[in-house]
Amino acid sequence: MKKIQQLKYIKLLSFIVFTISFSACKNQTEKMQEFRFEVQPVRPGDWIQVKYKYSIEQLRDQYSERMMQRANTDLKVLRDVNEKGPWKPTWESLNPRPIPDWIDDLKFGLFIDWGPWSVAGYATRKGTHYYPDWYEFEMIKDSAVIEYHNQFWGKDFRPDDLFSLLSGQDFDAEKYVKLAKDCGAGYFIPFTRHHGGWTLWGSKYTFRNAVEMGPHRDIYKEIADACRLYGIKLGLYHSVAEWTYPVIMPDGSLGVCEWGINKPGFDSEKMNCTCSGKIPVRDYVTDYFLPLSKEVIDEYDPDILWLDGAWAQKAEHWHSLELAAYFFNQAEGRKPVVINDRLGDKTRRITEFALWTSEFLEILDPTAHKWEENRSMSPSYGYHWQDNEENTISSAKLVNLLVKTVANNGNLLLILNPTGSGRLPEIQEQRLRDLGAWLKVNGEGIYSTRPWIRASDGDIYYTRSKDGQFVYIICLTWPGTELSVKDISPLTGSKITMLGRKGRFKWIKTGPDMNITIPAVLQDENKRPCDYGWVFKVRIK
Repeated sequence: MKKIQQLKYIKLLSFIVFTISFSACKNQTEKMQEFRFEVQPVRPGDWIQVKYKYSIEQLRDQYSERMMQRANTDLKVLRDVNEKGPWKPTWESLNPRPIPDWIDDLKFGLFIDWGPWSVAGYATRKGTHYYPDWYEFEMIKDSAVIEYHNQFWGKDFRPDDLFSLLSGQDFDAEKYVKLAKDCGAGYFIPFTRHHGGWTLWGSKYTFRNAVEMGPHRDIYKEIADACRLYGIKLGLYHSVAEWTYPVIMPDGSLGVCEWGINKPGFDSEKMNCTCSGKIPVRDYVTDYFLPLSKEVIDEYDPDILWLDGAWAQKAEHWHSLELAAYFFNQAEGRKPVVINDRLGDKTRRITEFALWTSEFLEILDPTAHKWEENRSMSPSYGYHWQDNEENTISSAKLVNLLVKTVANNGNLLLILNPTGSGRLPEIQEQRLRDLGAWLKVNGEGIYSTRPWIRASDGDIYYTRSKDGQFVYIICLTWPGTELSVKDISPLTGSKITMLGRKGRFKWIKTGPDMNITIPAVLQDENKRPCDYGWVFKVRIK
């Protein structure tokens, strides 16, 4: 009998051990499966190289003159609009123009960095960051990238061959814009035309576009339609320069425009595998860039013009003040629009009419001109298959980043990096949803706020309501049983509350200090209204 009881005990003990072990394994498995591991993109075994139907020489012979005539007509219309409109293409005219309130109210937007570079999904480190969206350029320029490319894609795989694998089959514009809505973003900016010159819309100024090459769809129209469906502001990322563009030299021969400068010499083999679909013109800016810009603005009516790639030449070279004036004039009386500060070399901090841009928090001055931080959740600009949970900021740090940026008078433009098929890595989506959950509770302390007299005290950040009646105290670490802050004087008899929680907090003012008592129930983290940061609302007027 005793032996039977011992056997029963052993069986029970074994069952308990098995249950604990199974549970631990299950939890570990769930943890491992929380995010899909990214697989290294390589050249498919069944891939067949297909050259574009027209060579650049054929495009010159068949299309260049007609395109330049069309460009001349469109350019005259652009200049006529600027002549008649209130905004002129001069610093004196544009700099008094105020930045619209809505960009300051929304605080948070999404950038989506997707194009042919997303197929390869690779870059070497440049300083502290990676730039996979330069892959087409660096696969023939950078020795380390060349070595990688030759090993996994082959020496015969050319930059423009990436288009044959840019399927976009998982690129669901409405899903992306709805994700923006769900995570609390107010504006959405796709990489509509990066330095390689591929346009996300079906352009009449280039065959190098998404309808002709890659997904064979007007992706930008899909995004624009979805933005209007969900009430999200639409942005246009538009590179001023291109790495290389074929031009017609004065003697009629073909040359190359590199970052705005025409150079003689045309390597047909190289250009036809890096610039396929580009129609040669005499003047890159007036025959191509300005008319192309007018086309996309007229067709899709963006709310934000986000320029890039202009650093090699001054704004006067690019005629970017003409473009800015046209963007403002065509919207005048219809809606307020905004442009960023990347109009040309040395113009990033003198454009009073523009949103100043930063990468990885270059600007942190709450008294400065309105600015915007643009960065990804990892160190990568564009899809990088080696990104993982270790180099992706946590949800807590993402909340911290948004709070820090807003308290310092900035907006956060967060870059998403989809794969070549258009799929967003799961870790990025989860981070966004965590941020969205936090904003659903605490958005009042973020949206439509303005900087307070100082941005922070350690891990405590401050914002104020647009009307100046409230100060929001944002604690990024739990304050414990008492929160003490300086220089805040609550209106006599007013209550102090925590966003997401009913009830008021006891407080006392002693000299410059205000002390808020945190009730015992909230010392249990499960009783708090959210994770990552807690916002106290104080009425001061």
